Amino acid sequence: MKIKNWREIPIVSNPHNLDIRELYDNPQIQIRQVILRPGDRVRPFLSPISAILYVNSGSVMVQSGDLIKSALEGELIICPADKSTNLYNNSNSKSIILAIRAPKPTTRSLLL
Repeated sequence: MKIKNWREIPIVSNPHNLDIRELYDNPQIQIRQVILRPGDRVRPFLSPISAILYVNSGSVMVQSGDLIKSALEGELIICPADKSTNLYNNSNSKSIILAIRAPKPTTRSLLL
C-alpha cells in the first residue's frame, strides 16, 4: 500500500499554465488533480478517450461541444471522447477537480 499527499506531488508542466498534479499514472488509469483559481480556465481540447471529472471542491463551468453546464462540489462529469471540452472557474473561490482517464491515453489530447 502507498499513501500520497497531493501537496508533495510536483506540478506537471502543461499548456494551460495551471496547478495540475499527476496523482496516479499507469497504463490502466491516469488520475490528475486540477486546481482552478477564480478566473482560471482549461483551454478547449479533444481527448482521444472519454474522461471523468469529479468536482472535489468548489464549482466549475463545463463546455462539451455546444452544451455548457455548471458542475458543483460532489458532482461527476462524463466527457465523451473526441468532443471539444473545456472548463473554467467563474466563481470567487478555488475549485479542485479530479480528472480520471481509463485506460490511460496513448496519444495526447489535441488543444484547440
